[in-house]
Amino acid sequence: MTHHTESSPAENTLCGMIANQNLPHALLFTGPAGTGRKDIAMALALSLNCQNATHTEGHAPSSLSNLFCGKCKSCRKITAQTHPDIRAIQPDGTHIKIAQIRELCDTLLSKPLEARYRLIVIQEADRMNTQATNALLKVLEEPPLGTHFVLLALQPSELLPTIVSRCQVLRFRPLPREVVACALMEEFSLSKPEAITLSALCGENLGKAKEIANSKAGASRWLLARKWLAENLPMAGRGDVAHALSFAEIIGRDRETALSNLALIRHYLHDLMMVNLMPSAVANVDLIDQIKNDAARLDANRITAMVDVVHLAKMRIEGNSVMRHTLEVMALELMGS
Repeated sequence: MTHHTESSPAENTLCGMIANQNLPHALLFTGPAGTGRKDIAMALALSLNCQNATHTEGHAPSSLSNLFCGKCKSCRKITAQTHPDIRAIQPDGTHIKIAQIRELCDTLLSKPLEARYRLIVIQEADRMNTQATNALLKVLEEPPLGTHFVLLALQPSELLPTIVSRCQVLRFRPLPREVVACALMEEFSLSKPEAITLSALCGENLGKAKEIANSKAGASRWLLARKWLAENLPMAGRGDVAHALSFAEIIGRDRETALSNLALIRHYLHDLMMVNLMPSAVANVDLIDQIKNDAARLDANRITAMVDVVHLAKMRIEGNSVMRHTLEVMALELMGS
């Protein structure tokens, strides 16, 4: 688990609760994907159960990472996801089902096996079916001693008000670009320009950025693909019909790759529009010279038209139109034929 160097307001609140010994039995972490909610839930489990932790009452640490050693038996088991008292429940298929909550309730009838505090993390809690929701509600109304629940959902409105009313809601905001970049540099040894670019292109979604950068080679391949797309965009006055058709073929080897490449093209076109208006909003910071050159030779109307062409191709592919034909039409229109 990578821990961010800068604490979020939600994490600061948790630190204060632990310091003042008033951690509620049920917490609801809301916010978009990639904001570190799962990481913080695991950091909370570590903080509550570390065998070497020293909690000073009334003195809130700067981050949860100051409350666990990461080396004791408890920390190692939680990190390896083998601790019997730290449970994560996630959808079985499309929903979290009644059988999953019933099995959990059976477990909660006995005392924790090893943990000082048992922690139950319910991922995508908004995907509990009605029966599962009602079963969980009964547990939250009479929570077992020494057990804490953390529910993860995008918005409180996704859950029944009766569930929300029994939880302390903590809202997680998108992480600053620099925080995501630092986490990527630390975990994947990316250069600063690569890490900042990856953070920006993933919309500051740490989970998505980690997915792409799961290895140095994986990140390099992704960054090279992005650079190739930018260099080979069949823009006005550049390339011919053969070039456009070749471009379309390479973009769309399969549906997933095509949609990923279209997203990269849209980011690059967005950068062309923003480089003179708001340079700080440029995502492809390591291609800034090329972006300035392309922006100088294309007027704003042309770039806007290109964005529309790419967006239309994306919508058609998502709507299951013939991918190869869609990409060829797009490439020819981008070329300005």
